[in-house]
Amino acid sequence: MKLFLSSIQMRFLPILLFFFGFGGTPVFASGWDYSAGFGSRSLPFGAAFNGQLGWNEVLWGDSASKSPIGHGLLRPSVRIQTSGLTTSGEAKLGFYPIPILGVNAGWSTSYRNIAGLHTLSCELYECRGLLTGQFIQPRAVVGYAGAFLVLSYRVSDLKDHVAERPFAEERSTLAGALGGDQLSSLEAVMGYSVSDQNQALLLLAQEKMKESGNQNALVLLAWRHQMENPLWKWTAAVGAYESSTQSWGPAVAFAVQWTPVPSMEWF
Repeated sequence: MKLFLSSIQMRFLPILLFFFGFGGTPVFASGWDYSAGFGSRSLPFGAAFNGQLGWNEVLWGDSASKSPIGHGLLRPSVRIQTSGLTTSGEAKLGFYPIPILGVNAGWSTSYRNIAGLHTLSCELYECRGLLTGQFIQPRAVVGYAGAFLVLSYRVSDLKDHVAERPFAEERSTLAGALGGDQLSSLEAVMGYSVSDQNQALLLLAQEKMKESGNQNALVLLAWRHQMENPLWKWTAAVGAYESSTQSWGPAVAFAVQWTPVPSMEWF
């Protein structure tokens, strides 16, 4: 995400959409799900539109069960996101042997046409061209009496197809090594359901490139609200961000999501 409008594959947007997923009304039978949204952030500056389509296949058990071990799920899905100057896509397969524990694995691609990033110099790092990758992402959630904790760890092997100089990865706003790098992302979301329509959330996140050593950290306090029309939700967040090329600074973010048919994933 970054150079102003060009920077937009936001670090915050996937996180805010992550918030949207927890606590939604599940689908009770195998079938399609789809959603669309918009998100923006202040540091690094960015904004993007997104869309997602998935298929929910119940492998065993009762999908309507509230039990944390009530059913198993397989969910292939695709997602696209664009800021105009940067467009990315992702195809993944999610496997949940039980609702509170799962793993995603997939493939990502991003085409960048960015002249500058907020926290990285595009004179030093490659900000244009094709960037592809494969990833795996274990996920888990625990909860009790309205409180919950969601943990996620994603490892992405990235390849820069220009490979003329070290590359800039626009989502994390980190610099990778010449030709490619491995990006690890650790996120913890602690929250409390204040009501059926509102959740208070605390996010702690850190990302690091293996070869270049570049890393970032993010702390956000967020409020998620489901509007009167249950298809619409918004999330607002305030906090702080820092990276190897950016000292700690205040950050705000906002996202709105339209979800006619939610996925069967619990989080």
